[in-house]
Amino acid sequence: MASQNNFRRLSRTLCVLLCSVAFLSSILPFAALAEDGRNQTLIITAYYSPKPDQSRYIRGSYEADMKLNGRGTNGADGTPVYTGMLAAPSVYPFGTKIYIPGLGIGTVHDRGGAIQVQDGGHRVDVWMGSGDEGLARALNWGKRTVEGIVYDSDSGIEESFSFDHIPAYLPEGVLPPKLTLFPKDLSLGSVGDDVRILQKHLRGIGYFEGPETGYFGEGTTKSVFEFQKAEKIVASLDDFGAGIFGPKTRRALEKAVTQGYTAKEETPGEEKVLKKVHPLRTSKLTPGIGEKSSGNEVKRLQMVLRSLGYYSGPLTGVYDEKTVDSVLSFQKEYGVISKDSEKGAGFYGPKTHETLKGVLAERKEEIEKIKENPPPVADVIVVMENNAPGTGASASGSWRDESSDEELLRNADKMKKGHSGEVVRILQEKLIRGGYLEEGMNTGFFGDMTKSGVFSFQKDHLLVGDEESPGAGEFGPKTRDVLLKVL
Repeated sequence: MASQNNFRRLSRTLCVLLCSVAFLSSILPFAALAEDGRNQTLIITAYYSPKPDQSRYIRGSYEADMKLNGRGTNGADGTPVYTGMLAAPSVYPFGTKIYIPGLGIGTVHDRGGAIQVQDGGHRVDVWMGSGDEGLARALNWGKRTVEGIVYDSDSGIEESFSFDHIPAYLPEGVLPPKLTLFPKDLSLGSVGDDVRILQKHLRGIGYFEGPETGYFGEGTTKSVFEFQKAEKIVASLDDFGAGIFGPKTRRALEKAVTQGYTAKEETPGEEKVLKKVHPLRTSKLTPGIGEKSSGNEVKRLQMVLRSLGYYSGPLTGVYDEKTVDSVLSFQKEYGVISKDSEKGAGFYGPKTHETLKGVLAERKEEIEKIKENPPPVADVIVVMENNAPGTGASASGSWRDESSDEELLRNADKMKKGHSGEVVRILQEKLIRGGYLEEGMNTGFFGDMTKSGVFSFQKDHLLVGDEESPGAGEFGPKTRDVLLKVL
C-alpha cells in the first residue's frame, strides 16, 4: 500500500515537472528576448511614401506630403523602405531592434528632426506603406503610446513585423475634401495650365490684373501674397509660405471660388484701370501740391503733363525739380504766370488745376471733331505735334534720334494677343510711357491688357473706330508709325 502511495506521489511530482517544463518551454523564447532587451515607453506614429497619382493627401498635395514624410524611398542609412523599417531618435544606433505591441519587431534604419526622445516616451515612426494604402494605414494607426522592448543591434533578435491588419482605407472625416480646381502647389517659376487657372481666378476676385500667361512670376507672387493677407494665412512677406500657393492658400482660394464666385473670362476692372492711367480721361487730379509732395496725386500729374509733352521723366510720384520745371513750363505756356519769380510758379495750385482741366477738355473736343472727318494719318501727327510743346522735337521739326529699341520696334512684324518676346516688351514700355498701359506691365507677353492699351492708343489717334475695326488692338504698320512719332 505504501509503495502504491509513493508511486502516486512520484507520478504527481513528475506530472508537475513535465507541465512546468512545457510552460517554461512556451515562454522561454520571449523570456530570453526580454532578458536581453530593455523595457521602454514608446510614442508610436506612422509615416508613408507619397505617390504623385494619389487620390488624396494629408497636407493637400504630393509636394506638401513629400515635405512632411520625406521622399519615402530610403532610410537615413540608405536602406530602401520596407515593412518593418523604423525611424527612431538619434541615440538609437542603426540596426537597433524594437518590439512594438500589435506590430512586432522592426529595425531602426531612419531618423528625422521630429523623431526625438520625449518626456512621455521615445518617439518612433513606423513606415506604413506607399500611396493611398500607406496614407490610410498611417491615419488609421494614428498616434499610440505603448510599452515596448528595445534590443541592441547585435542581440541576434530576428525581425518579425506586419501591418496588414491595419485598415487600408481612409477613415471618415480625417482628411478635408479633395481639391479639384487647384490640385497642386505652385510657386515662383511654375509654368503651365495650373498657373493660368490660378491667375484667372485671382483676377476674378480682384487680386490679379495681369495677363493669364501661365507663368508664375513676381506679379502672381504678389497677388497670391495679397490674397493670403486677406485670408490671414500670412501677415508679412517674411512669413513662411508668403507668396507661395501651398495647401492652406489653395484650400482658401478653392473655398472662395466654390462659394458663389464665378470666374470671368474678361479682366474685371480693366477699363477702370485704363481710365485711371489714361491722361485724356484722368479726372482725379488734385490741386494744392508742390515741391517735396509725393504720392499718387503727383504721379497722376506727371502722367498728364507727360502726355501733353511738358514732362519727360519717369512716373516717380515725387514732386521733384523736373516736375517743378514741367509745371512751370505749362503755367507760362497758358498764361497762369508770366515769369519764374511769381508766387505759385511751379506749384500745382487751383488756378493751374482749372487751366489744365480746360486744356484736357479742349483736347477731347478736338479729337471728337477729327473723328467725324478723319484726316490722313500725317495730319493727325501734325495736330498732336502742334499741341505738344516740349516733346523733344528740334527746331527743324525732326524727332529725337532713334534708339536700338525703337529700331527693333520699327522693324517688327505685326504683333497681337498671344505674341511674346523682347519686341513686345519694348512696345509695352512705349505704351506705359504714354499712359496707355499700367506700370509694371512690361512683361514681354501680349495679353488682354496690352491689347486694350494698343486699342486705346489707336482710338485716340484715329487709327480705328471701334473694337470691330480691322486691326483693332493689333500692332500693325500704321499703329507703329504713329506710335514711334508721338511716344
